[in-house]
Amino acid sequence: MLRLKTTLIRIFAVSLIISLPITGCGSKNNGQTGQQQSAQNGQNNEEVPKQLTDIEESIESIITALKGPSVPKDDEGSKNTANPNEEDKEKNSPTDESGNKNNQEGDKKSGEGSDQGGESKDSESPSPAQNTPSPKEGDTGNKPQSSPGKSPQQDPWTKITPLVNRLHYQWNELRPDASSKGASRELTDNFSNSLNNLTNTIITKNKEGTLMASNKLYSYIPDILYLYKSKTSPELKRVKYYTRDAVLNSLTPNWSVAEADITSLKSSLSTFKNTTDKKLNEDVSKLDYSISELEKVIKDKNQPLIDIKGRVVLTNINALEKASEK
Repeated sequence: MLRLKTTLIRIFAVSLIISLPITGCGSKNNGQTGQQQSAQNGQNNEEVPKQLTDIEESIESIITALKGPSVPKDDEGSKNTANPNEEDKEKNSPTDESGNKNNQEGDKKSGEGSDQGGESKDSESPSPAQNTPSPKEGDTGNKPQSSPGKSPQQDPWTKITPLVNRLHYQWNELRPDASSKGASRELTDNFSNSLNNLTNTIITKNKEGTLMASNKLYSYIPDILYLYKSKTSPELKRVKYYTRDAVLNSLTPNWSVAEADITSLKSSLSTFKNTTDKKLNEDVSKLDYSISELEKVIKDKNQPLIDIKGRVVLTNINALEKASEK
């Protein structure tokens, strides 16, 4: 009888000990996605601050300046396509605005002997902005007009340096607000460290390293976005990060990481699909198919096609972001 009581006591004690870790594990798992859960529960109702939007645009601008895997928004693309025509108009405008100049050029062709008259008229026609080159050098007069059209060939680092400097000020404005909304110390520290790493890499003018560091900084955008009420799903931003990371690692090449990025990308896409509006099904389908195409060329290790397929995916993401904001 005594042995039976002792056995029962031991069984009770063991069952009590076993039950304690189970409840502990449950509370730990709930804390792993605290920021996402608070967003889903509607605790974060404030609109996305301008500083966060500006940070994202600055990162995209750095990647675009280095001709990395980034696709401009529709409005930016239309501006880029319009610029060459505007430059052509500017080149032709001096001759159109001054009818005398057209006659002067005709006179030069028909009577080259009248050099003195042609030179005196040319010196009177240019505007103040055109007086920078010597009016006597007719051939060199066209070079200042064509140089703006060649701006993409200029050193990209002259554009990138002020962009990364601006990022530090933008983050300085955003960090206190993000912390007050529940951003963890780990998240804000990781963003700060990543920004410092990007800055140091830019100083060395390492193109590949700068593209990777820029995208790494972008990887924290979705987590910060979860703190606010956003029309665009943070998971769609995460899909953009993994897409770009897969392309960059394929071009390195680092195929194992690129394939892992595709796996993570598909996981984020699945999360996005579960919360997206049915009105976006057609756009989601386009994105889904383009990701499958990208996955295929990565498995084939076809680097030229990876860059193209990656940009198609990014274009579809931009289209979904625009549709989500309507």
